[in-house]
Amino acid sequence: MDMKIKLAVFFWVFAVSSAYSQNTITLPGFGQISVKQNADMYTVNIQEFGSFDFRGSLKPLSLETEVSLEQLSKLPGYEYIQVLELEEMKLQITSDTLKLSGKADTQKKLKGLCNALNLKAPYIDFIAFITPKSMLLTGNMDFGASPVVVDVSAQTGTRFTLNKMILKAESGMGKKNSFLLSVLADMNIKPTSKDPDLASQLELSYNLLSTEIIGAGVIKDTWADPLGISQYLKFEKESISFTNTAVALGWLPAASVPSTLGFASEKAKWLDLDFQIAASVSPVHGEIALMAHNKEMKASDFIRMLEEGFGLTVAANLFPAELLFYDTDMLVSPNGGKVKDVEITRGFLLKGGVKLQNIMAGKVNLYSNVKDSLFLDIDLNPEELHQQLENKVDKEKGEDSKLEQALKEALAVLDIKKIFLHLEADKKNNLIGQTHCELLLFGKEMNFTFEGTLQPDKIMNNILLKISKIALEQFDKKIKKGN
Repeated sequence: MDMKIKLAVFFWVFAVSSAYSQNTITLPGFGQISVKQNADMYTVNIQEFGSFDFRGSLKPLSLETEVSLEQLSKLPGYEYIQVLELEEMKLQITSDTLKLSGKADTQKKLKGLCNALNLKAPYIDFIAFITPKSMLLTGNMDFGASPVVVDVSAQTGTRFTLNKMILKAESGMGKKNSFLLSVLADMNIKPTSKDPDLASQLELSYNLLSTEIIGAGVIKDTWADPLGISQYLKFEKESISFTNTAVALGWLPAASVPSTLGFASEKAKWLDLDFQIAASVSPVHGEIALMAHNKEMKASDFIRMLEEGFGLTVAANLFPAELLFYDTDMLVSPNGGKVKDVEITRGFLLKGGVKLQNIMAGKVNLYSNVKDSLFLDIDLNPEELHQQLENKVDKEKGEDSKLEQALKEALAVLDIKKIFLHLEADKKNNLIGQTHCELLLFGKEMNFTFEGTLQPDKIMNNILLKISKIALEQFDKKIKKGN
């Protein structure tokens, strides 16, 4: 073979070997991966995922190729890609990641979510970050200067304003494919027409198959005068506020609005008192309701609530200063509603316990329709009152030993059926009423009333005065029989 032929063969072999050179790249999580280069085409064998033909460069590492759904069947998270029906998909390799990009039609599996949140864009772009065993699918939407307004309910005036959204789904690494899409929303919530727009963060869970939406989050702003309570009751706007308010919502499949919006705050203030608050707005039925729980309230705070909240005039000596209201629940609704399975009628309801040191205890029940009616009932514990009557007679040694003995014998058989204070607001907003007593003494029923009071001595003196005549008559009969 002459020299010319040898040189030609050499250059041909060199050209072929150059065109089909063998290289390796290092990809985090995958280790070293072989790459075969054919001119400007790079064939990469991505372990069990299969081989893909890329274009781009190895230095710096930047490869990209268009892929079809069938090519991705061995990827973790393939089911999400399939359900979303991603279009215009591209597989990309860089120095630090393997990722897939594509876009999803908002009128296919995302239709329920997009309709609920008033999203008009025809597509949402997604990026999937892929490891050998897992996939993280994300889609970012920043609405910038044109936030998306969602008018949830004209009845309640509820409104969402979307500023940013991140859509996420994870698959692999032991995660069961539930076809749930997580939606992290930076938004403003206007709970009712009486409220301002409140900066909030919500995480929604959207089921790609059933289209059900559930969500939870937090209102970051301090929520003053929630649900417009000051326009319903007579409290000052600044007298009630929520902080760190949790939000929960439920959105049934195919429903145009959420079935309910729930709110809760462990750090609520009402008339400078600490409350735990739960509230509910039903966009479907137009119902608004609030429930507040207080552990302990002084008599002065309770009087302040009556005077400031309802414009009432309360007699100075009606409630003893030592009286405590404890474990009270306040239920408020302008049109009826439901909070935590508790039905709340239209108006204002307060119920809970009352106690006066170790002397007396009972239950309080206050109701107002917030227009022209208010009543307050405080039921006292008959057994505790009976014990205090016996103590009083034992301690107060008077000159009339006969009456003292008669009362002791009467108290031994006295059965106090019921004793309660009933007060109502009159036309001049004075809180007036009487103390009602029902008892059984020597087989005789006694029902009587006296001045409205919770002063222990006044209550006991009125009862002893009422039963003393019968006690003396019975005592005299006993003496006569003995003689």
